[in-house]
Amino acid sequence: MEKTHNSAVVYLHPIVALTISDQWTRRKMNSDEVHPKVIGYLTGKKDDLRLEVNRAFLLIFDDKKMEDGSGSLSFDEDFFKTQLELSKEMYPDEDILGWFTNGTHAKVTQIEEHLNRQFMKHTELPLLLKFDTEHLQSTGRLNIGVFETLTDESDKSKISFRLLPVHFETEASELIGLEHMASFSSAADYSHTTASKVLTSLTVSMEVFHHRLRVCREYIKDVISGEIQADPKVVSDVFKLCLRLKALKSHSSVDNQNLVTTSKQMLNMAGLTALYEDITSVSEILNNFFADASAPSVSHFRRLPAGLH
Repeated sequence: MEKTHNSAVVYLHPIVALTISDQWTRRKMNSDEVHPKVIGYLTGKKDDLRLEVNRAFLLIFDDKKMEDGSGSLSFDEDFFKTQLELSKEMYPDEDILGWFTNGTHAKVTQIEEHLNRQFMKHTELPLLLKFDTEHLQSTGRLNIGVFETLTDESDKSKISFRLLPVHFETEASELIGLEHMASFSSAADYSHTTASKVLTSLTVSMEVFHHRLRVCREYIKDVISGEIQADPKVVSDVFKLCLRLKALKSHSSVDNQNLVTTSKQMLNMAGLTALYEDITSVSEILNNFFADASAPSVSHFRRLPAGLH
């Protein structure tokens, strides 16, 4: 099968690769099989020659039929229909595009061709995604191929396959998970990944910013208690900062929230929570400060320590 020169292109979301890798790992860990097999279907969107694969869903099949090599392996149709109905309810804008399995994409086997014919009952010309899990395990590099199904114009019963070009359609949250999976090592050391370096830098920056907000809060408390005299410019700057931080909180992007949630960086989540609590605390103090007619005189000022302006 030669590589296609067709202009059709597959745009693959990393969550698909993560799903297949996860299911294969679970099957390998929970069975005695040397080369476990996973099978499932793919959903996404088709826009002319753009094929966007968004999700992968696991299917049940009969393991025993794998041994004879007769190509009679089939998946559970009832389970497939149930899963397809559920996925359609969850993602109504997506359609079934094809199916996936693990293995080298050097060729399509007889068993895979039989399975492809079974999927053709549900979608006319299904895509076949093959994820080389053995290659990932041994080298740490992704090796994914996507085939399109072709039929013979003179004989519709004959089918063939050819590879399509594949591009990753990455979102920030998916990219972190994909990079961690692809850079997996036996020592489970993720410190060298770009995502880890960025998140570490973000954590340090948040800690510094958090500390400075605490200084602002303590300054306002001391002004209100009369221990120090207020500097109108500093108070004004702190108040503007509170308004700015509230605006950022109110208009925070969904993508950024998904980034924190999906990457499982609980330290950053805890930092953001503490940060918001401090913002709320400072805002309440300032509101009370400006509303209190007995606020201390501002005839003498004290500047914030260096680094707070």
